Amino acid sequence: MSLLSAMSNGKKRNLTVDIEDVRTNEKNCYNFTPEMLISLANSIEKYGQLENATVYEDVTPDDGRKYTLIGGESRYRAIISLVEQGKHEGKFNVTVVNKPEDEVKELELILQDNLQRHKNKDIIKKEIEMYEEIYAKLVAIGQKPDGQKRDWIGMQIGISGRTVDRYKEQDNINNIIENNNISNDNNERREPTIKDVEKALKRNKKAIEKTISLMEEVGVDSTLLRAILIDLDNISL
Repeated sequence: MSLLSAMSNGKKRNLTVDIEDVRTNEKNCYNFTPEMLISLANSIEKYGQLENATVYEDVTPDDGRKYTLIGGESRYRAIISLVEQGKHEGKFNVTVVNKPEDEVKELELILQDNLQRHKNKDIIKKEIEMYEEIYAKLVAIGQKPDGQKRDWIGMQIGISGRTVDRYKEQDNINNIIENNNISNDNNERREPTIKDVEKALKRNKKAIEKTISLMEEVGVDSTLLRAILIDLDNISL
């Protein structure tokens, strides 16, 4: 019987249990960064637990607990942290599935459960863009978050501010490459015009402005790029 068949044949139950009745799963190989757990704890404190963890019932271990985690350990850890700070009552929303028949099926279920929650690079980049918009709106209404923008965005997503910078820098590089490729394709079809040059200048100016902004956010001297930007502004066609 396949894993999906085994899951579909079982009945799932959605329950709210005491978090002290749940144990972690030693087979779970996923790591959780401090940034991820802090971000998740802040989210749960503000909005509540929006997605159930996945568990199976098992009273075999002599630890006084009733359920073993399949997926949702980051939420489990975040709530434990809130409980320790006196910010949460310790209730944990779970979906109870059939206990896997053997270790192989348990490992498969852990992987499949986490796969459904994994965020790829495109999703993370989109989240960064959305939080940049939110940040700008907060600044516009006089509610600028404390600290650097990159760190605030990273805190919302569960990554470090430095990682936010890396995503944005890669986007800038990809944009420059894409723009140059488009320009090269156009050049193969026809002779360049003054308008082509003006468009290329605008694209490069925009890319340099973004790079300067990133450099200043991380405290890197941008004097040289600013001088180049001034030279671009002074170009007369």
